[in-house]
Amino acid sequence: MPVTSLADKVTNWKSLVAAVTPRLGEFPHLGEDHGELTTVVSSIEALVVEEDLHTMRLREATRRRRELEKQAVDLRGRLVTGLQSFFGKRSQELRQFGIDPLLPNTRKKKEEEPVPAPQPSDAAKEA
Repeated sequence: MPVTSLADKVTNWKSLVAAVTPRLGEFPHLGEDHGELTTVVSSIEALVVEEDLHTMRLREATRRRRELEKQAVDLRGRLVTGLQSFFGKRSQELRQFGIDPLLPNTRKKKEEEPVPAPQPSDAAKEA
C-alpha cells in the first residue's frame, strides 16, 4: 500500500530514523544521511505547524471580511434608501451617487386574445 499523506510519510521517515539511530555504529557511512533526514523531517514538522497557523489566520481573516461585507451591504442600503427618500426613487439626480433611479412602469398590459368559436363536432355533422 503506497504512503500518500504527508503525515504517513513523516511517520515513515521518523520510524526509519528511530530504527537506524541505535545502530549507527554499525553503519558509519549512513551517519551523514541519517543526520540530514533527521533535520529535514524536523523542518517539515515545523512547516506543518506554520501552515496550520497560517490556515487559522486565513480563516479568521475571511470570517472578519465576510462580517464587514454584510455590514457594508447594510450601510449601502441605508444610504441608498435615504437618498431615494430625499430625491425620490425615480429622480435622475440619484445617478450622481451611482444609484440607478427606478424606471417608470411602461410595461404594456397583455391584450386578451379572442376566444375562438366552438366548431361543430363530426358527430353533429353526420346527424
